[in-house]
Amino acid sequence: MNDNLLISKSQLFFFIIQSQIGIGVLSLAFSVFQEAEWDGWLGVFTGGLAIQVAICLMYLLAVRYGDKMFFNALPLIIGKIPGHVLNLVYTLYFSSICILILVLYKHIIIRWLFPQTPGWVLNFLLVFAAWYLTREKLHIIVRFYVFVSSLLILVIGVLFFAIPYINPLYILPIGHHGFGAVGKAVLASMQAMLGFGVFMYIFPYVKVNKKKEILLTATYANIFTTCLYGFTVLITLMFFSPPEIALIPQPLLYMLKTFNTPIVDRLDIIFMAIWIVSVTTSLMTYMYLASLSTTQLIKGVPRKKLVTVIAIAVYFISLGPKNRLTIDKYAEGVDTFGLIMVFGIPLLLYLVSLIRQRGKNGAEDHEKSPSV
Repeated sequence: MNDNLLISKSQLFFFIIQSQIGIGVLSLAFSVFQEAEWDGWLGVFTGGLAIQVAICLMYLLAVRYGDKMFFNALPLIIGKIPGHVLNLVYTLYFSSICILILVLYKHIIIRWLFPQTPGWVLNFLLVFAAWYLTREKLHIIVRFYVFVSSLLILVIGVLFFAIPYINPLYILPIGHHGFGAVGKAVLASMQAMLGFGVFMYIFPYVKVNKKKEILLTATYANIFTTCLYGFTVLITLMFFSPPEIALIPQPLLYMLKTFNTPIVDRLDIIFMAIWIVSVTTSLMTYMYLASLSTTQLIKGVPRKKLVTVIAIAVYFISLGPKNRLTIDKYAEGVDTFGLIMVFGIPLLLYLVSLIRQRGKNGAEDHEKSPSV
């Protein structure tokens, strides 16, 4: 493979965190509070540990076929026809996430910024930006991720405005709601951070001296994202009293709306301007992965053309869900689907690969594909 098409460890780090940090950061505190109330922050950090277990599992599976792209390796693991079927399932999964991102994005932007702007215009602008960038090679996409990751410093800085106003008593007594409630909060937090698994799909495209460095990079990215989400949820839970946060679907924005400075009157608007970039990178990641898996189903078609087809499809489908109940049901279904695809399927594939003992340590060379 051409070394110019590969990405470095540091680029992989930013690729993972930009895939993880997205639409869920605004409502995660509300989601975990619904499950475990003021113990919800425990679910976020525990969810990070559970994700680390999944990362190790994905690494063990990917390293067995280290020189083959994940979607190319599927027919080797479970057979040609089941492999193509699973590739199709992954394409549907990635596309469903793209649709969910667009639906939630439209709902939040209309509510907070542009109540008079048609939803189809907002979705078109986001899809067009993601489509334009996703048509490029992976190493160019990742360079963009590295560039915009500097905005995360501003996100963290904005959160510090709330520290003088927090009340630690709001999260006491710690552990009051028991393991069952915290376990439900773990699932809610993991659903908000599902982008951690992207390294498995692009494993051969990472330039390292030892494959174990990819595992370490994914671990560092998971630690960063878990701490960022945990810090955000913890501050939010200590800022609002339990009766208040139970009524606020996007508590982070409501919290930032209360602050102002001599220069900026609405910090929530500044935060959302930065947040939109993270939403775009998340949409780009899943649009890219959907096109990557599709190249294994439709041989000979350039990935650029497949990105266009996928972008058009997810755009028009995203215009369908309008009422809150439909959106919530769809989000719940995608979240459940996601847990199966990033936990259940890799575990099953790893067990099958152990049984069949095929392709260990990347026995076959990776075939150069136009999907890079």
